[in-house]
Amino acid sequence: MTLLLAVALQLSAAQLPPDSVDTIRKSARRAEARFERLARTLAPLRWGSEGGDCDEIVGRFCLTYDEGRLPEPEPEPSRVTEARREVIEALRHAFSYEADRLETTGPLVRYLVEDDRAAEAVSAARTYALLSADSVWGPLLLGFALHAAADDSAAEREFDAGLARLDAAERRGIEDVEWILSPRDRGVYRDLEDAARPAAEAKLWRHSDPLYLTPGNERRAEHIARRVWSRVLAMSPVVAGMPRWGKDLEEITVRYGVPAARTRTWGTIYREGSLVEHFDPDQLAFVQEDLLSRGPAPTPPPGESWALEEPRSRSGFAPRTIRRLIALDHQVTRIPAGPGAVVFRVDGRMVMDSVATGASSIMTGLWLLDGETLDELEQTVSTSPVSADTASFGLEVLVSPGDRIYSLEGVDTASGMAARARYAVEVPVYGDLSVSDPLIAAAFPANAPPQSRTDPALRPAGSLVFRHGDEVGLYAEVVGLGRAVDGLRRYEVELSIRDADRAAFPARALSWLGRRLGLSSERKPPRVAWIANAPEEGPAVLAINLKLDDLGEGLHALVLSVTDLASGAATESLRVVRIER
Repeated sequence: MTLLLAVALQLSAAQLPPDSVDTIRKSARRAEARFERLARTLAPLRWGSEGGDCDEIVGRFCLTYDEGRLPEPEPEPSRVTEARREVIEALRHAFSYEADRLETTGPLVRYLVEDDRAAEAVSAARTYALLSADSVWGPLLLGFALHAAADDSAAEREFDAGLARLDAAERRGIEDVEWILSPRDRGVYRDLEDAARPAAEAKLWRHSDPLYLTPGNERRAEHIARRVWSRVLAMSPVVAGMPRWGKDLEEITVRYGVPAARTRTWGTIYREGSLVEHFDPDQLAFVQEDLLSRGPAPTPPPGESWALEEPRSRSGFAPRTIRRLIALDHQVTRIPAGPGAVVFRVDGRMVMDSVATGASSIMTGLWLLDGETLDELEQTVSTSPVSADTASFGLEVLVSPGDRIYSLEGVDTASGMAARARYAVEVPVYGDLSVSDPLIAAAFPANAPPQSRTDPALRPAGSLVFRHGDEVGLYAEVVGLGRAVDGLRRYEVELSIRDADRAAFPARALSWLGRRLGLSSERKPPRVAWIANAPEEGPAVLAINLKLDDLGEGLHALVLSVTDLASGAATESLRVVRIER
């Protein structure tokens, strides 16, 4: 159908005199100017302060980061909406005679996208790519439209095709990520040789991909789409109250996209009649601050705020492929499984919102990446049931020791709700005698504690935030015990609870063993010890109930120590929980 449309457009163009085409083109340009003028002069008026001093100056512009959500902007005036649609019709008319002209098709695609008509934008961009001899902007414009239509796999293919035909300097101008980096990372990035930058960018985009469960890398596609958007915005006619396009506007567009709303302000810190542009408040900070200089962020202590919601982020993005992304409550458990092998288990809990309450199951996945290269090592994808508006699930993969990054994800494809936890973690090299991280679960039945990780009595907690006085179950596995006596192996277990200082946590928050733990010794920690028996073969299973009383608010470490009574060897592990009242 696109090919037939292209042929028809060529025939139409051949039948119209050049001066008539020029008249149609000028008419479209006047419609663009009228829209740009109305979009600013009819912006809703607000009285009083709408911010404070500038948090950042970008060229001619003052950026203010909203620490809290402002009142929802008023709906776009109907005259502005009508003016945009008049622009679209005027550009369609011009497009029917010169669909191979970027100055016509580019703005048409832009206005269609801004009017939420991405499918029509894809059709127009595809026609331009077929008719024009532009092997660079044909695929780039098509990639822009496909990204707006939430087809990021196809968008990336088109982007890569267009970028491959650019010379090195032009390609570098589009792929450059300096504007979205923190000051520390910008220094690292600038110091890289040109040949080393693609690897750093690939690492950045791999880590910044919103979800591995969805096809394509939406964040990288958005970065290139914003560069294309900048090129098209630079074609807009300049009207009163509208600054000319420049590097400062391009930087803001690359960092935050195009404005979601505009307001005119009076009697504020701005001069009277100033125009304030607001960006999408639902954007998240997918590009981690200091990723290149300090590496991926470790698993935070329970109850910490989600870094993706940082209001002062250098950049932001709200994917079109999902409606809402939230932090995924979870706990990581590393279980020794023999020489050079570790079972890496993550248990999560995703609470559905009011839009997603009808979901009966969600898609879930766990990825393990190399901590240095971010190459994928292992993955598992499954579906998990939803019960009482909550999906609780546990996923396991077998990995080798080393610095790793894990990504636990859940998506309800019907409602577009998703949740994610992505952090760095160390998978340790375990000794001959070793004990897994304690896995915290719902309290076990009094006379039927779990005998293995697959036992139905083991119901892992998704969140490690508890109330004072809660009772929980603690499960762990011990391997490497010495010789058995009368068919049993005997070992001593000690469980203690210590205060944990958030500020003293090591850089790798889950790599506690053998390191400074940041545990307080101001008072003697509560502890209990007992002698346990294990069968002659297989791992020893520990499963006890624990009452979380006599604990103040804050972080506490549950420290599990094991001593083999046959060899005298000892080992320990711990789990940090937060107590709230």
